[in-house]
Amino acid sequence: SSYRLPTFFISISSHLQKELENRYGRPAPLCRNGIDLKIFYPESDKAYSRFSEKNPMKIINVGPYDIMYKGIQTTVEAVKKAKKAGLNVDFRRIAPIPSSAESSSNPDYSISISLPQDDFCGAMRSSDVYISNSTEREGFGLPAMEAMASGLVTILSDIKCYRSFSNEYEHCIFVPEGDIEATFKAIEKLYSMPPPELSKMREKSIEISKDFSFEKSCKRFEELLESFIREPVAKV
Repeated sequence: SSYRLPTFFISISSHLQKELENRYGRPAPLCRNGIDLKIFYPESDKAYSRFSEKNPMKIINVGPYDIMYKGIQTTVEAVKKAKKAGLNVDFRRIAPIPSSAESSSNPDYSISISLPQDDFCGAMRSSDVYISNSTEREGFGLPAMEAMASGLVTILSDIKCYRSFSNEYEHCIFVPEGDIEATFKAIEKLYSMPPPELSKMREKSIEISKDFSFEKSCKRFEELLESFIREPVAKV
């Protein structure tokens, strides 16, 4: 009922734009989320080498454990499986709030709660791989884009918002949402991938992220606000 009020829509992802326009019969112009590329940036001298006991693959995941559409349980189980398979993996979770269902002394990974901005950005930069198993309820997937801007290779659930980042998909491995086995296989694939191929994926992530700057997003938002001022609100 709120969406049927005479107001203006702005959508943050193309699949949400289509949904709003089809459902409510009015325009829902696209203004994608932007990130601050001054704080989310890659390590300039990062060079991949073969992952090993001395050089474990550093995997990171971001989000509240109890929000089920984030699919964090799927990611956790896939990483556990990778470790049991003998892959040298260092997994780190970052959450905004603690969860009673997620122990801070978990033997399979470390957990950081509500990191300060500089520490959060540094944690992203120092990692190798970002994993998100969000479901279709995800609207945009901001941490995934922040990870890409930080120079991480990504394993992402095959959902509309992640597909909308780019028409080219060399920057990541897509896996079906909720699929532990497929996520494990993706980890395994990246683990054994030659360093030049990892570097190519990393560069593609960085390239895509440049199209999602704060400046570009704010400019688009201002343009939409100005157009709303000039036009009467649509009634449905």
